[in-house]
Amino acid sequence: MALGAPQGTGFGPGSGAAAATIGQSSVTIAWTFTGSVLSQTFQAGPFQNIYSIQSQQVQALTAGNNTITVPPNAGGIILIPPSANTSLLTLKGVAGDTGIPVNKLLPFVFAFDTTPPASIVINAATNVNVQIVWL
Repeated sequence: MALGAPQGTGFGPGSGAAAATIGQSSVTIAWTFTGSVLSQTFQAGPFQNIYSIQSQQVQALTAGNNTITVPPNAGGIILIPPSANTSLLTLKGVAGDTGIPVNKLLPFVFAFDTTPPASIVINAATNVNVQIVWL
């Protein structure tokens, strides 16, 4: 399944805009049930973006709403909180949204439609640095 579509040159690592390498990205999600009759492993994907910007960044979030510019070629986002994070995180489309709570300890994968949004909002309960991988 393809993610994203060609939209521009993209952004690079870090919090500022910069040229990035356009290539391909692929995400596969696997999960395993154990300890029951259903002990099985399942897999979804691979999900591919043939116009991936191949970019990741550490994003410093302050308490409250943080607007983050989405690179033009992004097919999706992987949000990775710190392993000992205690700050509640909420993903929003705009600051006024209720949003959806994101697990504060586990990576969160979200695929965009053909045209990615111009920006997203991540609300943090307290200051925290998260890793963002743009697909």
